[in-house]
Amino acid sequence: MSQTVFDILATNLLNESSGELRSPEEELYLSIRDHLQRLLNSRRGSLTHLPHYGMPDIAALYLGLPYTGDRIKAYIRQCVSDFEPRLSHPHVRAAQQDTGKDATPFEIIGETPQGRRLKYIASLYRNGNIDVTTNWEHYPHG
Repeated sequence: MSQTVFDILATNLLNESSGELRSPEEELYLSIRDHLQRLLNSRRGSLTHLPHYGMPDIAALYLGLPYTGDRIKAYIRQCVSDFEPRLSHPHVRAAQQDTGKDATPFEIIGETPQGRRLKYIASLYRNGNIDVTTNWEHYPHG
């Protein structure tokens, strides 16, 4: 799927570590990650024209962990299903927690229209912020 105008304008096409151009495939993965970051850090109701865009008050749900873990997973999955069409059949599950981080991680797994399976890690912090990182693998249709 092609990039949005915002993605083209906001994306740095040079990979800072090597100075080489990124592949269109890598740009897609990073674009999805950036949108997930914006989506999951937006609060539901903050956009009047899209009242269901974003997450509910995550800070309040965080205080109820581990009892609210299933609700958080359901909210993340619903947000991805509704507002990130480039990641089909999303599945969300709890991830292994890094003892050095003060965050609760969730894996978001889905598939691009090109058949590539992607895994993103959404780390939920006590203040309600969510940091999204990416890890992708190729699983062709079979």
